[in-house]
Amino acid sequence: MFFRTASLRFAEPGRVTAIVLDGNSTTFDDFAYARLQIVDLVGKLGPGDRMAIYVLYQGLAIVQDYTGDRDLLLKSITAYRPPALTRVRGWGGSRRASPPKACRHSMTSAMN
Repeated sequence: MFFRTASLRFAEPGRVTAIVLDGNSTTFDDFAYARLQIVDLVGKLGPGDRMAIYVLYQGLAIVQDYTGDRDLLLKSITAYRPPALTRVRGWGGSRRASPPKACRHSMTSAMN
């Protein structure tokens, strides 16, 4: 019998990161700051790195499951609206309110 061996190359293993935000006890300011930090971390992903973003609020919400796609991670975290902050603090629905001045810059930066 003749066997031919192929030389297999595997990608270098990357880092695997799971980010879990506690939506039960996070204020709007804290969430805006956390969003900025996540955007910063996404920018530091290297080849082979994978990241997932979850929010814990009355169960586990998957904002973005594991991926190495930076654009998808950024799109997911900027699009996510935490229900505890939108309903309880009057950030959505019929009670529209402007975020505090301290948050305006953070929100704008995180969403760009």
